[in-house]
Amino acid sequence: MNQQLQLGLIIEGNSTNSEILRLPSVVQELGPVKSSSIRVARRHSNQIRAGYPVPDYQELHAANLILVKVADSSVPRVVEELCASGLPLSGLGFALCETWLQSGAVEALAKRGASVATILKLPSLSTSRFVVEGDIKAVSKNKENKHLNNKKRIKMNDKE
Repeated sequence: MNQQLQLGLIIEGNSTNSEILRLPSVVQELGPVKSSSIRVARRHSNQIRAGYPVPDYQELHAANLILVKVADSSVPRVVEELCASGLPLSGLGFALCETWLQSGAVEALAKRGASVATILKLPSLSTSRFVVEGDIKAVSKNKENKHLNNKKRIKMNDKE
């Protein structure tokens, strides 16, 4: 496969109730999956029915948007590991998924040239709606993600 995969995933904990990981476009575009071990990454990949497990952060270079689905308490450790990993962060997009943390929680990645945002699904009985906080360019890096791109956007602050 010569084309660059659109999505990578860093995941810890339970993925079965994740609204974002069940989006059809995420399943279609998911590439490298990184977790605490290759065995756990394989389990998540099989559960999502997409992507492939990778042993270290450098393997995430195959993606241009990396979804981060970890417990809020694990975010500082994961950010520190990413910064120390040798993965070229400049130009990559990182999106914290399903968290109330703001994109400032991953500011160290932004200082190294990455675009950072958070994505949270709004409770809704009808259509899926998501709130994106931070740098909208982070999630726009996934050109094929029809569920997060080309939707109505409301500017909430002057940083956009």
